[in-house]
Amino acid sequence: AEAYMLREDMGEYKDSQVALHETVCSAIPRLLDAGVLTSKDVESLFPTLYLFLKSKDNRIREATWELVVNLASRGAIAKEHARRLLRLLKLKDASKRMDAWANVPALIGNALRPEDVRPLVGHYLSLLASEIEPLRIDAWKSAPALLERGVVTYGELKPLVKHYLELLKSRRWRDEAWKLLPRLAEKGVVAREHAPFFKEDLTAQDVDVQIDLWRNLPALLDLGILDVNDAKPLIRHFLALLA
Repeated sequence: AEAYMLREDMGEYKDSQVALHETVCSAIPRLLDAGVLTSKDVESLFPTLYLFLKSKDNRIREATWELVVNLASRGAIAKEHARRLLRLLKLKDASKRMDAWANVPALIGNALRPEDVRPLVGHYLSLLASEIEPLRIDAWKSAPALLERGVVTYGELKPLVKHYLELLKSRRWRDEAWKLLPRLAEKGVVAREHAPFFKEDLTAQDVDVQIDLWRNLPALLDLGILDVNDAKPLIRHFLALLA
């Protein structure tokens, strides 16, 4: 563990080291299934796995989280180690914190309970309004599952929806934001009350934003966010795109 922390501080992970870590992590569940590794072996590994969950390398973190979720599904994470996982939900590093929150839904009912996580929810809500768009879109991707698990509430999400809607105009992330819309609408997070935002973009000055809106209009109608009468008076703006 000490050697690991030294490398981590220096950020000296090569692709070959990452590949090795990914291979080892993916092998552990198979070795457990084969009876080569025991639950006691896994117990001894966890302090090191915890360090990897705080790695500067997102590939290292991703492979380790996948392993931790697998171990949790087997009931192989002791309570003392579950308490360590809770610490990751309030890390100052927003990227590492987001990784932890993204995995909370898979851990609920195994290593964690909603009531364990609820006191820390403010650390997640701040990610929904992050100025860093990749973090913000990842946070909103986690919202439906966190709602289902009882970790966040509608009342907490509703005041923050404007930060999601802004992503629909993002040069880099609007495609991802549009893909997420059906899930947020099905959960009632984005609803008819947000119609003015979408109506405004039917006539947006940014042609790309306007085209996105018209292209997704059938979905908005199906989801009940807009109705035909919202769009009909503005159809000339769509037709002008053909000129």
